[in-house]
Amino acid sequence: MPNDSEPTLEVWRDRDGRVTAYAHTARGSHWVRLPGVAVFGYDPEQDEVTAVVDSGMSRPEVAEAYRRVVLPMIQQARRSQVLHASGVRAATGVVAFCGTSGTGKSTVAYGLARRGYPLWGDDAVCFATSERGMESVPLPFDLLLRAPTASFFDSASDSVTLIPQTKGDATEAVRLEAVCVLRADDSTSATGSPVRILALTSGEAFTATLQHAYTLALSDTDHRTRLVDDYLELVATTPVYDVSFERGLEHLDVVLDAIEQRLGLEPPPE
Repeated sequence: MPNDSEPTLEVWRDRDGRVTAYAHTARGSHWVRLPGVAVFGYDPEQDEVTAVVDSGMSRPEVAEAYRRVVLPMIQQARRSQVLHASGVRAATGVVAFCGTSGTGKSTVAYGLARRGYPLWGDDAVCFATSERGMESVPLPFDLLLRAPTASFFDSASDSVTLIPQTKGDATEAVRLEAVCVLRADDSTSATGSPVRILALTSGEAFTATLQHAYTLALSDTDHRTRLVDDYLELVATTPVYDVSFERGLEHLDVVLDAIEQRLGLEPPPE
């Protein structure tokens, strides 16, 4: 892994400007350094990942960082793309929910899981074009809910017995049915409902989804070209919806009802 002065080193930051990771591609290998966690290296020829772990980090902590940050990057080296999204499995395919941090991706997905839709992913939904069309490739994951959301679900319905799929148990790729771009918008209630769902044009959908893409190496021309081509193919073959809703967990059931009705979703058969 090069030092921080390397001109091709890419720096990833969170919404507050804090550095969360460094990435670099050199001589065909890909490197990701998560400060305070580990340095991960991926060799595409061997399809092998190595890790140099920082002092004091436990195996579960490193494994979690690998699943949530590094594995989505590796999928791009394997010629797939990854949305920063949560997802559920419906009867006709996978529905992905993308949006900025804190918008409610995991909340919406978990809410649908309690209605019988198995969870497909949390924070990362992988997709690729195949002979059968646009498909989502399952990745291992653990569901992480913010404390207020977890508390809400715990108190909302003690009778729920559904255990959502949180360990990536599914092994086969499944058709990507739709993508929903979530937006918190307190002006939505002015329309008479706390939620509004609009189908996006291909141009609108391209801009909306691309800003939620995991990106491995934007300094690499081939990678940028493939990224753009894959997202153009995504919006040309998959419906993308803008889902705006009023903040507040008290509106969640109305939001979930609207998503099911607008997209025509049904849970998969048991």
